[in-house]
Parts: sequence; C-alpha cells; structure tokens
Amino acid sequence: MTGKTEFDMKLSDLRNQIDSIDKQILALLNQRTSVALEIGGLKSRCPGAAVKCPQREEQVKLALQALNQGPLTNDDISEIWNEIVSASVRLQERINSEKK
Repeated sequence: MTGKTEFDMKLSDLRNQIDSIDKQILALLNQRTSVALEIGGLKSRCPGAAVKCPQREEQVKLALQALNQGPLTNDDISEIWNEIVSASVRLQERINSEKK
C-alpha cells in the first residue's frame, strides 16, 4: 500500500508553504534590485558618486536588526543583508562597465 502517512502529508504541506514563501522572496528581491539599479543609474550620472555607500548599508542593516523578532539571529540578518547588498553592487558595477 502506498498511501500517504500523516507525516508525509504534513511534510508536503510545509514544503508547499516554503515554496510559496520562496516565490515571494524572489519577487521582492527582484523588485528591490530594480530599485537599486535605478539608484545606480542616478549615481552613474553624478561624477564622484560611489556605487557603495557603507554608512547607508550599515544604517539599513541596523534598522533591520532592530525589527528582527527571530528566529533568525541578528548575525543571520547581517549575513543575509550583506549578500543582498553585494549582489546589487555587483550588478550595478557590471551594468556600469557595460555602458563604458
């Protein structure tokens, strides 16, 4: 007999929830990146404007940590945030170098 157990059904339900959340995260990451690219475009038209702004990055990271209610630790939030910012900066730099 190949009937699903209660465990299998619950696991499948939880995985479906994760899949749905992952789709939302992906959409939000792409939305955020689009806005970051707009900022990069503005900066590219302003001589001397740096792609990275460490003070702003730290300000946002601290604000997110203050909002964090877990279960992720603030160190986890910091690592995730750093990766998101790094990906945005790499994309901005790649686009800027292609324009030259």
